[in-house]
Amino acid sequence: MDKKKLNTKDGSEFTVFYLKEQPEEVSSKLFEPIPPVPLDADFGYPPINLKDVAVPYFNLPFSDKEKLMIDDKIDKDEVKSPQLGGIYYYSENMKMYEFLDEIMVQSGEESFPMYELEDIERVRFFVKAEDVKLYFTTPQDASEFINQKQS
Repeated sequence: MDKKKLNTKDGSEFTVFYLKEQPEEVSSKLFEPIPPVPLDADFGYPPINLKDVAVPYFNLPFSDKEKLMIDDKIDKDEVKSPQLGGIYYYSENMKMYEFLDEIMVQSGEESFPMYELEDIERVRFFVKAEDVKLYFTTPQDASEFINQKQS
């Protein structure tokens, strides 16, 4: 290995170390392309069928029948005044519900609106309107909800 002293533009000096000769084997293999690995290559491991992997292994909070819902809603998707019979996503669990009614509830001196919602299993419940956000569904999702609710 050789060394050489160099100067920068501002006059400071530094030392550079380098090989006198580069070995042929390194220079010829340095930029050699790597061949692709065939799809059916055997690496010595048994094949894994993802259907056989237990769900608890991944610790997923949903069953095989449920779709994984991703909360990708934005403000413009929020329903400001829900329509009776409309199918909407409920912000608390991002599941679809049918909007049945809006009623005024009197509690002492205070009165406030509440929404009546019904899920796919026909379970009805009330939520305080100011505490909930409803989001638009796609026509396909609403149609699927109605079909499952009718069966």
